[in-house]
Parts: sequence; C-alpha cells; structure tokens
Amino acid sequence: MGLTFRKSIKVGPMRFNFSKSGVGVSAGFKGFRIGSGPRGNYVSVSALGVKFRQSLDSQHPGNRGSEPIEQPVRLEPTTTKEPSVEQMREIESGDVLEMGDSSAADLLAELNGKRKRIRIFPFVFWTGFLGLVCLVSLGLTWQAISWLILSFFMGIFMKFKDTLRKSTVIFYELSPEAEVAYERLHQWFDEMCRRAGVWHISAEGDVLDAKYQAGADRVIERNQISPRKSRIKELKTNLDYPVIPVGRQMLALMPERILVFDNRGVGAVAYGDLHLEVSTIDFIEGERLPWDAEVIGHTWKYVNKKGGPDRRFKDNYEIPIARYETIYFKSSSGLNEMIQISMPGVGEPLSRCFSALARITSGSMQSNA
Repeated sequence: MGLTFRKSIKVGPMRFNFSKSGVGVSAGFKGFRIGSGPRGNYVSVSALGVKFRQSLDSQHPGNRGSEPIEQPVRLEPTTTKEPSVEQMREIESGDVLEMGDSSAADLLAELNGKRKRIRIFPFVFWTGFLGLVCLVSLGLTWQAISWLILSFFMGIFMKFKDTLRKSTVIFYELSPEAEVAYERLHQWFDEMCRRAGVWHISAEGDVLDAKYQAGADRVIERNQISPRKSRIKELKTNLDYPVIPVGRQMLALMPERILVFDNRGVGAVAYGDLHLEVSTIDFIEGERLPWDAEVIGHTWKYVNKKGGPDRRFKDNYEIPIARYETIYFKSSSGLNEMIQISMPGVGEPLSRCFSALARITSGSMQSNA
C-alpha cells in the first residue's frame, strides 16, 4: 500500500490546509467556516445547497494572510537474581535533550517549548466543579445550572485551546526519490509488525555458571512491544509514520530523521548519524514460543557438562532454541536501543532503507546550502 498524503490536518476546532501556494488555517463548523490562507482572509457559508465565500481583506493574491505553521520538507529471555549471572548491564539511551540534529533545531525548539506549556483545562474543570458544589450547597439552584452550562462550554473551549497550544503541525512534500525510499521503509516496517514476537531489550548480563541457565552464555531482560503506525498527540502531520516503543522512549521514524520522545523532551537523530547493527542469534526461549519462530534445537533447563539433562533436578524440562534477529540502534548523540524479532529477515532491509534516506536527505541539505 502506497503512502497517503493528506491535504489537511485537524487540530481541535482548527483545520490546517496545504496547497501548492502555501498553508492556510480555518475554523468553524458545518455550514460556516472562517479562515486565513495564502490568498487572504475569508468567510465561507453554505446552506440549502448554496455556498457563499467572501474575502475579508484586499490583500494581493500573492500575499499570505498568515504565517504557515511549517514549511514543506523535501527531501536470552530471563530476569534472574541468581549468583550464576553477573550484574545486568542496562541498554539505555542517553539524555534525549542531548540528541540534537542541527537541521532540526527549530523543530525541536518548538516541540520542547510546547511540551513545557501548562494545560489550562484542568484548572477550568476544577474551578467549575468547586463552584458548582458551593452553589448547590447554598441552595442556589438556578445559579448552579447557569454555572454548570458556562463551565461546560468554557471547558470545551479550553480543551481545544490546549490542543492548539501544545501541538506542532508539519506538512511533508517529498521528492519522488524520497517518497519511494520512505514507502520501502513503511513496507519493511509492516513486515516487522507482522512478526509474532517483537521485544525491547533493556539489559543484558554474562552467565557465570551456564548449568543454571540452560547452557546459555548470556541472559537478557526484555519486554514485548507493539511497533505500529500511530500518532504522537503533540505532533500533527499529513502522513502516517512508524513508531517503535523502546522502554520509556518512543522512536518516530520520520522521512528525514528519527524523532525520540520521552517524558523529558524530544530529541532528533539524523539518518546519516544512525548506526544499525543487525545480527542473527540462537536464542533459548524460556517463555512462550512465537508461532513463526524457527526452532533449530532443544536444550534443558539445567544442563550437565556434556549438554545433557542434569539428573539432580526434578523439574528439569526441555527448552526450545529458536533463531531470532536483533537490531541495535545507535548514534553518536546517545541513542542506544535494542530490539529482538522472532523471525529474521527484517533488519538488513530496514538498514538499507535508512541508508537510502540518509543519502537523500544529506544530498538535499548540501544542495540547499
């Protein structure tokens, strides 16, 4: 399925519209809208099959009625505390605010600035609620009803206002080459989403006594994740983008860079600075075996020196060994995340897609310099 580019983005009561002449914004409801765009300010009214549109100023068609929001962009599974395993080493990215892509400085400043804005809606809600309680306790019925109606509409207004204040809108217009490369990234991301098991690896440790770890030489801590094409609430765009949750962070794979979201802020990693390490491993699966996993052998929960079952343990049972794939995301700015996939074959194509996007975006930046 090809990429879908929407020509408008709705943020609360506002709609941002993209055309070849620029970006416009409008607000209203069915039958009535007022807006501003590249051709000036206008009001549009439609009823009974008749539509009326009137310009509100006499600006030259070439002048913008308002500033555009954003210029188009071209372009081993056990957690153990036994002494048979050394202390686990965390696999975690550095401070997201230190992940800076020079070409995304303005975008990051806007995203992080809007994240710091305080939401007004909770204050309006609690003010309305406490006021209503006071009026009811005093027996002022009609005043309480009036206050409730006023608080309701004020709450809706402030909810929409908070959405606008904390949202960043980006319109993408990709070159044909960038569109093909980004579509291939989507296709291979879809392949990864179809895998029965995708995990985020948060820590690893070396085994000191393999007898107690089914013969493994390394153990990991992991959590199953669900990569998906989703929407991060503070980022509004005219296309879908893949998102990979990695612990406390979210990796949003945009056309020109990876945006890294966490509770502390937003960072960016250019594809040219991204380094992927893809490897295939034989994994002793102590949890539920994914249906698409390739089983290449079996081992025992407790093994003897020859690799057979240790007869001293009564609860000794066979464990399957599956062939998995790991993808290690790294960058010089501090990105450090690892995921595991139940069926190999996705990592290398994804790496090639990232390399293609790095070449395209790098060439675009050089030509614009």
